[in-house]
Amino acid sequence: ESFAISWKKTLNSLSNFELVKFLVAMLLFNDANTTLHVVYVVYAAQIGIPVDKILAGSVLNRVISAVASLMWLGLSTLLDPKSCFIGCIIATLIATVLCAWMDNAIDFYLMIAFMTTASSGAFIFNKVLMGALTPREKASHNFGFMGMVNRVGGFVGPFSFSLLSVVYGPKAGFVGLLLMGLLALLVITQVDFEAGYAASFGEQSEGVVKDDDKEKGK
Repeated sequence: ESFAISWKKTLNSLSNFELVKFLVAMLLFNDANTTLHVVYVVYAAQIGIPVDKILAGSVLNRVISAVASLMWLGLSTLLDPKSCFIGCIIATLIATVLCAWMDNAIDFYLMIAFMTTASSGAFIFNKVLMGALTPREKASHNFGFMGMVNRVGGFVGPFSFSLLSVVYGPKAGFVGLLLMGLLALLVITQVDFEAGYAASFGEQSEGVVKDDDKEKGK
């Protein structure tokens, strides 16, 4: 019975078009950014980036992650979360181009800087934006649904990159990531978070009314 109720709530959430658009944008972004995190070291080794430079890049990744989090914290006082998330998508697009066409350690480090900056910001702002679409009473359900979407994103991106790379070469895999990022950028700009919150709140209010009617029927 609890599974049936949870499934019904999921279907109700999918009737909120703004929430669906946000989840699609987040899925596409996560596909691109997560896949880039998976493949960049292997690709750097394949094109001849020295091992010591790759190890230094791994250290740089962690340092930039901490610095970028503070940077996004400061930017969040100047820009709204949607604009910050759009910035994360643009940074991922730049990192993808750098990764596909890098041929030296400098390109490698720049790619890491943009990639890590994007993932650090997205870790914060995708949750903030989901909160902007979620009434308090639906928080556990909507955030759980977001987690499920993130899991799907962790599979589709690497699979499509691998398929394109095997069939057409590694550059085609990166072009696929660029298309995902561009689609994410297009979709997120179309999301009306105020309308999405109002729709979610309306669903919650409707559910409360139905529960009250059941109680009166008893």
